[in-house]
Amino acid sequence: MSYLILTRTVRQRITLHVDANVDAESMLHNLRTEGISIDITAMERRQVKLGIAAPRGVTILRAELAGRR
Repeated sequence: MSYLILTRTVRQRITLHVDANVDAESMLHNLRTEGISIDITAMERRQVKLGIAAPRGVTILRAELAGRR
């Protein structure tokens, strides 16, 4: 599992992608057993801080970076 902390404001988003080189059967098993968890770690004014835990092979990006892939 990898863990990433992001800060987002209203109408901003994150995207999660399965890497192309990941074995689909293995990834499905990991998602079924480990899942993906999203924790709200802090809230300040108009921002929320999210902690995201996902199996290796899942890329977590701010939406503005996902468009550059």
